[in-house]
Amino acid sequence: GILISFLRWVRENPVEGVFAFAGVYMITTVLFIPGSILTLGAGFVFGRAVGLGLGILLGSISVLIGASLGAILSFLLGRYVLYEQAQALMNRYSVMKSVNRAIEMEGLKVMFLLRLSPVIPFTALNYVLGLTTVALRTYVITLTGITPGTVAFVFIGTSASGLLGNEDDGDEGSGASDSSTGLVQILVFIIGGFFTVCAVVALSWYAKRYLNRIIAETEHLEQQQRLGERGGEGDDENHLQMNAVGSKSSRQQQQQQQQQQHEIREEEEKV
Repeated sequence: GILISFLRWVRENPVEGVFAFAGVYMITTVLFIPGSILTLGAGFVFGRAVGLGLGILLGSISVLIGASLGAILSFLLGRYVLYEQAQALMNRYSVMKSVNRAIEMEGLKVMFLLRLSPVIPFTALNYVLGLTTVALRTYVITLTGITPGTVAFVFIGTSASGLLGNEDDGDEGSGASDSSTGLVQILVFIIGGFFTVCAVVALSWYAKRYLNRIIAETEHLEQQQRLGERGGEGDDENHLQMNAVGSKSSRQQQQQQQQQQHEIREEEEKV
């Protein structure tokens, strides 16, 4: 299909392919198309074109550039152009109300955790964050939080490309050498892929746990503030009631004094 043809062209033109791939990734991000398959494809294509090490580097750079540009564009569209659509998207994720309040208190930290933890899909999060109070500068800085996951997916794609060998390899050479090389590549793919996935999963789990704690603390603080306001209103009511009771008792005392004085005058008149 079109995607296969594009990936083949990127492989044949790796330098130009970095920028072309970044452009395609930017468009897919804005259009809500999941980028995980494309990220794996970047690792596979650049790994086939330039080898494992350089393939990981070029693939990661192209994905990070494209994803970052697409995320910034989505953020601006959600804030200034597609406000109603972004609001509907935000209502779909109830956790965003608490996240928005947490951003107001600890914006930079919460934004990094959102990028590290898949609480909300990447493409949807970009639009929804346009409705929050986060500044564009903070938003751009925290996009670096997508680096670990990006490198992990590119690494897996690049390692998979190494397992297939090079199309240009002929039948010449030692079969034993080819077999040993293939075995090493398989071990690198299995071991490296395993530890890479474990690292990303552990990082995402920790980020999600820490983010949930911040959200819980924010909600608890808001509850205390609401209770404090209600308590203040109750104190005012009690104070008014006490004043009313005091006024009533003072009036009763005055009436009693007036009655006593009246009785004394009557007794004096009788005498």
